[in-house]
Amino acid sequence: MLHLIATLIQAAAILTPQPTVVLGAELLVINLCAMWLPLSFAYKAFYSDRTTRKQGGYSDFLGFSYFASYLLGIIGAVSIINLMNWGMYLVTVAYVVLLVTSIVNAWMMMVGVGQTKKTTTAK
Repeated sequence: MLHLIATLIQAAAILTPQPTVVLGAELLVINLCAMWLPLSFAYKAFYSDRTTRKQGGYSDFLGFSYFASYLLGIIGAVSIINLMNWGMYLVTVAYVVLLVTSIVNAWMMMVGVGQTKKTTTAK
C-alpha cells in the first residue's frame, strides 16, 4: 500500500509543471524516503524477527524488486537534476516495476488467504 502511495506521489510530481531540476530533486527525495520501506522490511525479516520470514511473511524476490526499482528511481532522479533527459526513462522503468510488483504482491496475498481458508475449512 505504501509503495502505491509513493508511485502516486511520483506521478503527481511528474505531471506538475515545474523546472526540471526541481522535478529531479522531488523525485530524489521521494525515492530516498520510499527506499526505507524495503530496507526496513528486509532488516526485520533477516535480523529482528526471523519467525515472520519462516512463516512466509517476506519474499526475497519482492524485496529485491522494490529495492532495485527505488534505486533505479534515485539514479534517474540524479540524472534529471544533472539535466540528462534519459533520466526520465529510468524513472519510468522504476515506476512500472513498482506498479507491477505491487500488483503481484497483492495477488500473492489474495491467493494465500484463499489457500488458508481452504485448509481451515477442510479440517
